Amino acid sequence: MCVRSVLALVALVFLAGCVSQSVSDKPAYVTSYAAANYNQVLAKTKLVPDPHTGWTKVYGPIVPNRTVSKQAFYAVHARIDGGKTRFRLEIAGLFPRRVYLGDVYSNGRLLKSKVLDRERTNCGYNCTTVETVAIELSRSDMAVYAAEGISVKIVGRRDDLVVSVPASYFAAVLAFYSRHLERS
Repeated sequence: MCVRSVLALVALVFLAGCVSQSVSDKPAYVTSYAAANYNQVLAKTKLVPDPHTGWTKVYGPIVPNRTVSKQAFYAVHARIDGGKTRFRLEIAGLFPRRVYLGDVYSNGRLLKSKVLDRERTNCGYNCTTVETVAIELSRSDMAVYAAEGISVKIVGRRDDLVVSVPASYFAAVLAFYSRHLERS
């Protein structure tokens, strides 16, 4: 599968329900190398007000995370609803068949998460299954991960997925979010 097809798939998964947004409102992409660069992540993080709901969304850039045999993408998003903010780390894994990703672990701890989507797509000679899981994060979780980063294992029935997100990625998204709050 070519890189363009993969990016299109990931964009579909992460942007489900964002049809009315303009292109400039959608999350940007950075390389996994750039994800370790605070300034590059900060520059690609976006603030998107939603006139329909009154929410403001912060989109960290989408980052590819490739291992030898598996491809995944991650991004941190925040939704600001009045004085209440919800952060979440979304991870999308690409597989040749459904693997039924579910529970997420880090450092021996089960994290609060939910499956967002399991979609079979790009069916020609072979299909690609994109499974997306969201990890709910508090403001204090974001601060910890901004200092330490995180490595998670998402356990599935047929396969697992391990993704590492550098501290600089969390730090940049959190700084962008904090600057927005100061201006509000």
